[in-house]
Amino acid sequence: MTEQENNGKDGREWLILLLSIISALIIWLMHNLSMTYSVFLEYEVEMSTSLQGRVNHSTSEEVLIIRGKANGYYILAQRFGKRSKIVLDVLPEDIRQNDQVSDLFYVNTADITGNIVGALDEDVELEFVVTERLDFLISRMEYKRVPIVPRMFIEYSGQYMPVGDISLKPDSIDIYGEAHYISVIDSVWTEAFYETDVKTSLNGILDIVPQRHIQYSTNSVYYTIDVARYVEETVTVKVETVDLPQEKDMIILPSTVDVTYRRFFSRVRFDDDDVRFIVKYSDYLQSINSRVVPVWDNMPQGIITYEINPRVVDCIVIDK
Repeated sequence: MTEQENNGKDGREWLILLLSIISALIIWLMHNLSMTYSVFLEYEVEMSTSLQGRVNHSTSEEVLIIRGKANGYYILAQRFGKRSKIVLDVLPEDIRQNDQVSDLFYVNTADITGNIVGALDEDVELEFVVTERLDFLISRMEYKRVPIVPRMFIEYSGQYMPVGDISLKPDSIDIYGEAHYISVIDSVWTEAFYETDVKTSLNGILDIVPQRHIQYSTNSVYYTIDVARYVEETVTVKVETVDLPQEKDMIILPSTVDVTYRRFFSRVRFDDDDVRFIVKYSDYLQSINSRVVPVWDNMPQGIITYEINPRVVDCIVIDK
C-alpha cells in the first residue's frame, strides 16, 4: 500500500472518529436536557382582576422568582430566551391597597399560590415561591359615551337603493379605560361589511373593532338597512310663492326648476299637481342675498329622495 493510500485511510478513520464523538456528545446532551432539574426561574407577571372602578389588567414592576422542577429544554429556553410572562387571575379580596399611594396595590404571593400554579406552564412543577410580594399600579377607570360608526361597503342592484339611514341598535356605547386612553377616542368602528348586487333589505350583527386598553359596554351591534326598488323621473315645474303680504309681489329667477325624484316602484303615477315647489316669504326674510331654496309643498308619500336644479333661486320683492 502506498503512502498516499495510507494517508487517505488515516483521514477517513479520523473523520469517523470525529463523527462518533460528535454523535456521542449530541446523545449525551439530549439525554441531559431531557432530565428534570430543580432550579430558580423568573417571570414577568400581569394581573387580571375586577376591582370596582379600576382597570382590569396591570403588570408588576417586580419579577416573580420561584423554585421549581423542569426539564433541561425548558430551563435552557428560560436562560437564553426572553423572560416569560404569566397572567394571574386574582380575586379582589386577595388584593391590598397601599396606604400612601391610592393607585398602588399589592398581593402577597402566599395568598395566591394556587393562582401561580395554574398560570405556570405544564412543564414546570412549583416547589416554592421566593418572591413574597408583588406590587401593581392599578389606575382608576374612566368612561364616556361615543357613537358607533358602521363600515359598510354595499353595491345595490340596478333601480334599488337604501331607504333612509342605516339603523344601529345601539347607536352608541360606553367605553371604559384610563383617562389618557379614552380622551383621544371620539367614536368606535364596526368590522367591515361587504355586499354586492343587493335587492332586499339587510340586517344582522356586526362586531365592534376592539382597541387596546379600552373596554366596551357591548362588543356587537345590530344593524338594519331598508332597501327598495325605485323609479326615477324628472319634471320641470314652476316655483310658486306663498305667505306673501297683500301689498307685496315677488319675482323668482329662474321661475322654474327641474325636479329629479326617486319614488317607490309602483304602477301609480303622480299628477302634475303632486309636484309643487314653493318659496315662503318667511324664508326670504331670513335669507342671505335674497337667495332661497324652494321646498316641495305637501310632498306625497312614496318619495325616497329628490334633487332640484338649480338648488336656489333669486327672489326680488316689490311693492304692488
